[in-house]
Amino acid sequence: HDSIGLLIFGAVAERLYGHFRFAAIYILAGLTGSVASYLLNAITVGAGASGAIFGVMGAFAAFFVSSRHELGETARQSLSGIAVLLAINLFFGFATPEIDNWAHLGGFIGGWVVSRLTLSGAGEGRVTVLLALLLLILTAAGFGLSLFHNWPLILQR
Repeated sequence: HDSIGLLIFGAVAERLYGHFRFAAIYILAGLTGSVASYLLNAITVGAGASGAIFGVMGAFAAFFVSSRHELGETARQSLSGIAVLLAINLFFGFATPEIDNWAHLGGFIGGWVVSRLTLSGAGEGRVTVLLALLLLILTAAGFGLSLFHNWPLILQR
């Protein structure tokens, strides 16, 4: 599933955002998905590619929201499609215990925030920078908690 999602969304997103911004969106969305999974999922931790791929979907959603006036009906239809795809995936996530919706939602939000940071205009800049800073702090805190929680295991190696 992840490979197909990356093939479909990744190629278009890379053309839309460019190589470096796409890489930043993908990596940071994957990290935020993993941190959300660690902090909010008591059963397991999701550290796969799905959080990053949901981040690419979040980046698409952010693009269409910020371009809705220029793209009109195309943006509305695209946002509707993303919402349906997100709803279907979350439904399957709730129906299948092995799927970590927290990683998916964390990745989607991470992709949204990182892409908004790259798309923001002068008037939106402060809010976007604050959101990105908050996301970075939460991600760092999550990794810090993970290291603190697993420190005895790390020392045993």
